[in-house]
Amino acid sequence: GHLPIVEEETEYCNCGNKGCLEQVASATGIVRTATRMLNATDEPSALRALPYISAKAVFDEAKSGDACAIKIVDYVCRYLGKGIACASAMTDTEVICIGGGVSAAGDYLIERVAKYYKEYAFHACKNTKIVRAELGNDAGMYGAAKLALG
Repeated sequence: GHLPIVEEETEYCNCGNKGCLEQVASATGIVRTATRMLNATDEPSALRALPYISAKAVFDEAKSGDACAIKIVDYVCRYLGKGIACASAMTDTEVICIGGGVSAAGDYLIERVAKYYKEYAFHACKNTKIVRAELGNDAGMYGAAKLALG
């Protein structure tokens, strides 16, 4: 999440750097990105009528065809695909798993990230599969339990 690839980011990440992938690809990053992009345009969007914006709402509205939400998701997925391509070039993995709360967007997210991944990936890595992690938000808990129990 703290791969510094978002060149236009002017705010500091929680880690102290600017331009971290987490600033756009995490749930809170998606909300920040949505708020910023909505404030920059008068384009109509169902997101404007919500009492508060969530990452889930952004993906739900994008799936429903909301043009602003689609632009937000596209922006997020472009950076997520680019970040994964950078990591893949160094590790040459066969499968990349996307987990956490944002992964709840399912195939809608995975398909868009994969599109950008293929655009940015080193030619030898273009066939890497991108899948949704099966444990979602529970992955950290399972990992901690595994460490504790041996």
